[in-house]
Amino acid sequence: MKKLIGFLVLFSIYICPSRSRNEYVENTNPTQYFVAGSAFTLPGGTFQYKNTCLFLNSLTYSLTDNVSFGVSTEFYRLIVSTDKDRSPSMYLLTPKIGFQLAPKLHVAVGGDVVFYREHLYDEEAHTGTQTAGLGYALLTYGTINNNLTVGCYAIPIKKRINEKGSFFNVSGTQKIGRKVSLVGESWFFPDKSKIIGGGFRFLGNSAAVDLGIACTLGINDYFNDDL
Repeated sequence: MKKLIGFLVLFSIYICPSRSRNEYVENTNPTQYFVAGSAFTLPGGTFQYKNTCLFLNSLTYSLTDNVSFGVSTEFYRLIVSTDKDRSPSMYLLTPKIGFQLAPKLHVAVGGDVVFYREHLYDEEAHTGTQTAGLGYALLTYGTINNNLTVGCYAIPIKKRINEKGSFFNVSGTQKIGRKVSLVGESWFFPDKSKIIGGGFRFLGNSAAVDLGIACTLGINDYFNDDL
């Protein structure tokens, strides 16, 4: 683990350097915190690649300054599965629409459509592709470097996860150096369970590396026992 952290820190400093050692680098990933999104949108005609927790890979294309569409998949089974079929068990489609309401106020709505195979939960079950959905609304106040986002999430297609309705997220980022930001992210569920996380974002001209830690409070009581 120490070697992995050291590698990521070196990557953020040397592989993604700023043009000048003393140059102030803007937040190169303003649309995302660790997992949660912000109401900021990508400039029209641009691509963004993101890797989450080493296994989930996402590619997003911004059709306009206000509309983007992304696809994601996981590489977990390809790397660690002992099953003969090692193809990905999960794919996501992630549309998003966002607008600027005022100089420091943005709003966005979007969703995640998840296609997964049953052996994502049970290696011996092969019942075809299942579908789940997640809708959200986001309100972000601040600039791309220093901001706070409140999000409301709901799963309209009830399948295994979140049978109890909507849940909420509060996230934020604060620039603390020329190439470093603090990132915080918290999730709040109806039964008072929580996920609290925080860490650092190391910035380059066209890439960023996040390092953080999260703790769960009562989260096992919120998800179904058969998951």
